[in-house]
Amino acid sequence: MERLNIEDFSYSGLVDLIQGDTEVAGDVLYDLAFQLKELNEEIDELEKKLKSAARQKAELYAASLRVLKHINKEVPISVAREKVIIQVFDSGYLEINNNVI
Repeated sequence: MERLNIEDFSYSGLVDLIQGDTEVAGDVLYDLAFQLKELNEEIDELEKKLKSAARQKAELYAASLRVLKHINKEVPISVAREKVIIQVFDSGYLEINNNVI
């Protein structure tokens, strides 16, 4: 079945499209259901990517703590390197600060 190109989801926009025709109303519901299905699939994929990124973020911070443990240092700490300052905070945050004179 050919999908409709619904641009106006307001009540008046849908009324203008359907014009009381139950066949068109069914087509609109069909189209809305498939648009919602596609959007839910996209949201699911984005949520998976977000969870993966959050795990990686936590692992990077944990790695920074392991580095500090190895050199017997504790957070918070700042490290100067090539016109930046790397700051490690105990709140789970690792920051690059470019405001260096």
